[in-house]
Amino acid sequence: MSGIYEISTLEQLEQHLNSDKLLLIDFWAPWCTSCKAMLPCLERIVTDSSKKLVLLKVNIDILEQAAERFTVLGLPCIILLQHKTEQLRITQLLTEGQLKKALSPWIELEYVQLLKQADVEADQTQALRIIEKAIELESDLSQVHLAYIKRLLQAEEGTGRLQAQNHIDNLSPEILRDPEISRIVSYLDLLNDITRAGEQFSCIYSWLVDEQYTQAFDALITAYQHQSSAEIHELIVKLLNVMPDRKLAHRLRVQFLALA
Repeated sequence: MSGIYEISTLEQLEQHLNSDKLLLIDFWAPWCTSCKAMLPCLERIVTDSSKKLVLLKVNIDILEQAAERFTVLGLPCIILLQHKTEQLRITQLLTEGQLKKALSPWIELEYVQLLKQADVEADQTQALRIIEKAIELESDLSQVHLAYIKRLLQAEEGTGRLQAQNHIDNLSPEILRDPEISRIVSYLDLLNDITRAGEQFSCIYSWLVDEQYTQAFDALITAYQHQSSAEIHELIVKLLNVMPDRKLAHRLRVQFLALA
């Protein structure tokens, strides 16, 4: 298979180390179940990388010296090298999506190209179609779903939020564990809670939609000072939890705790 090599001697290894290509060294052994599970994923990633990435498979039972050279203390162990310099070391079992995410700063797979294309596309419909192509390629990768959800949320008049919620409802539990997707889920829940809270909170809803979190916080604090209810208290806590700027959220949380 092109770009994938079994390494059985130090001479073979040295020959590849002297190349100018990006090298992914997979240290493995027949007894390592995690290594066996990830190997097909690594092979697919290398095949899809347009010859930018080379996979070297090193059986440490056969080539112990190679493991010693790279200080391999256990398996699995996957090392990414660029010009003989270690860029990344993976020492745990990862899914194919997690491997792609870890390697994405160094290799531009097709889905990355599509996401970049969608990011600069002004037309909302066309951008969504481009991201849908990326989802077709990498449906188990949270990054593509996150891009789709964020683009949907840019739509006007709330239709995008409904579509985003429908998309989220169909995601797997594994993808929903992504921290940023989890934050967006909580953000949409907060918008629903604000809507149910009544017309008096309509301005807060608008600020949240525009991601003007500080203004929304100040308005909720004012409401809380006039009416110290458990409902408003819960809305403030939820708002602080969904704010993407965690330093700002911490500062506002301290301010809120001083009042509570």
